[in-house]
Amino acid sequence: MPSRTLYLDAYASLTHATDDELIVYVRNDTPFASVEAAGSSILESARALTRFKRFEQRRCLVDLRNGPLRSDPAFEKIMSEVQPQFFAAIARGAVLVRTAVGKLQMTRIANVQKLTYAVFDDELKARQWLTQAPWPIA
Repeated sequence: MPSRTLYLDAYASLTHATDDELIVYVRNDTPFASVEAAGSSILESARALTRFKRFEQRRCLVDLRNGPLRSDPAFEKIMSEVQPQFFAAIARGAVLVRTAVGKLQMTRIANVQKLTYAVFDDELKARQWLTQAPWPIA
């Protein structure tokens, strides 16, 4: 898939897939060096999103499948502060996870933080959901 890099750091990449117009955030397998590094990575990705296209065109696939599982209190606290800023920068988001536990965790976080994204464990279904209109909640 042809793509253009919008943001890249040691933990994740944010690209624009030119064939289907999706923005794709991919978390790699490098553990965050600190909770501050985690927060900074997410915030910088959100800033890159706000510089790209009009809001209503920002459809983002958030691929967390390679990211190390983490749910310690300090990490959850920083994520509760930065995830809303990331998801506020997009019009429609789909989170892609590897495990049933990951799906439960991301669904719980969405409910607690009142974030509106759908959670999938199937990339094709996530991409279909992001590109279909009208945009139903999965």
